[in-house]
Amino acid sequence: MAKTKKASTPKKKTKSSKAFVYIVFTFIFSAIIAGSSVWYVVFKPNVKLSKHKQFIYIYSTDTYEDVEESLKPLLKSMQTFKWVSAYMGYPNKVKPGRYTLADEMTNKQLVSLLRSGKQEPVKLVIRTYSLIEDIAHVVSKNLETDSVAFLQKLTDRAKLSSRGVDDQSAMSFILPNTYYLNWNSNPDTIINKLYREYIKFWTPEREHQAALQGLTKGQAVILASIVWREIMHADEMPRVAGVYLNRLRKDMLLQADPTVKYALKEFDLRRILQVHLEAESPFNTYKNKGLPPGPICNPPAAAIDAVLNPEEHEYIYFCAQPGNTGYHSFAINLQEHNKNASLFHKYLNSLRKR
Repeated sequence: MAKTKKASTPKKKTKSSKAFVYIVFTFIFSAIIAGSSVWYVVFKPNVKLSKHKQFIYIYSTDTYEDVEESLKPLLKSMQTFKWVSAYMGYPNKVKPGRYTLADEMTNKQLVSLLRSGKQEPVKLVIRTYSLIEDIAHVVSKNLETDSVAFLQKLTDRAKLSSRGVDDQSAMSFILPNTYYLNWNSNPDTIINKLYREYIKFWTPEREHQAALQGLTKGQAVILASIVWREIMHADEMPRVAGVYLNRLRKDMLLQADPTVKYALKEFDLRRILQVHLEAESPFNTYKNKGLPPGPICNPPAAAIDAVLNPEEHEYIYFCAQPGNTGYHSFAINLQEHNKNASLFHKYLNSLRKR
């Protein structure tokens, strides 16, 4: 008779196997919690702006604590920013500049940007100004640099001499233009940028044209500054430039009204009277022959080109036309000029009677 096998009974789980399962479960759960925490700290959006993008300015003297203070109004959680900053070593790598923040940036994106020093350049628009102080003001208004520090560098005789200009001609190489610079650029960097654009402007062809007119580059800029302040319509610049060049060649006084205004520092003066012509100044071309010692403004490229390519004619006089047209009447002799001037003065007198 065959023997039948007894059915086997299932083995009971040991205490050790239960402990193992518990440990694994606990590990997985902890990993999930830790991963969620890391994601929350590092990758969850933390920047909240009132508009799509906003700038933050970090000065050259700012510390990490200053950066935190600047960011306070823009962050949802300062604590998570601090954690990521510490982990990425940012407190010891603060870089000055103007940084563009985007809404909903994460801590990692924000710290990476600030650590990189990657800035959005500032668009610095320099127009035509009468005084070098005005340019310094515009620069300091748009960039970190102080206007006084910039002005000191701009009028440094040794620096100017190395560029071939003197202390009265600092404006000679500042062309009205749009320049792109980092917000925290120092005065030397800014001046070098301006000077490079000036050097780029003076091509061999332009230098050749200046020589043909008997002018150095600096003299061409000085005369261009007078031409620019004299005209209201750009199409008249070559003709006015031709008048002044004719007077220089004849060794005549330039007798340019804008130089008198500059000498008096009365730039809004509407009528030049005899008393104004007596101003004692090397910039008064009614009393001093030749060009003044420096430009009376920083003229645009078009004015310099008008001096380099003047209209060829025999005019040596001009005065404003009657009728407030903004144009001038030109003459080849004093008799003709006096007639033009008389007509203009009659027009002015008629305005007073109205």
